[in-house]
Formats: sequence, C-alpha cells, structure tokens
Amino acid sequence: MPTLRTLWIGLALLLASCGECADDFDCPGVDVCTDARCERARCTRDEACPPAQVCRANACVQAPTATPPQPEPVVITPGSESP
Repeated sequence: MPTLRTLWIGLALLLASCGECADDFDCPGVDVCTDARCERARCTRDEACPPAQVCRANACVQAPTATPPQPEPVVITPGSESP
C-alpha cells in the first residue's frame, strides 16, 4: 500500500508535468509563458521586439534581410555616342 509520502511525490510529479512552463524564464529566447505553454512574445510595434526582429501579426519574427538596390545596367550600342 502506498504511503502518504509516495502519494505526495506522485502528485508533485503529475502537476509538474502538466505544463510546459511555469514562468517566462522556462521558455527559450524571447518566448513568454502563457497558460503553461511557451508562446511567441506578443507585440504591437517593431520597437517592442528584440534587435533583428520586427512585429508582424502581433508576434516578433526575424526581420527580412534587405537587398540593396541594384544599379540599372548601362547598355552602349554602336553609334549611340554622346557629342
């Protein structure tokens, strides 16, 4: 027959395994703990996100890499010389 101590240990283990997190520190990166589950941090503007991330659909996501503008090619054809 299980002792009272065994029952308490079993109950503690059961409760500990119910959720993925207890607070924000249990979640990786900038995720937050909501209803015992790690979720992306909510945001309303880019400034609320960590560096290199932007706010899209109320979540901080990796900022897209910007491609620098490319100069238009110069095509020189015979007879199109400037005076």
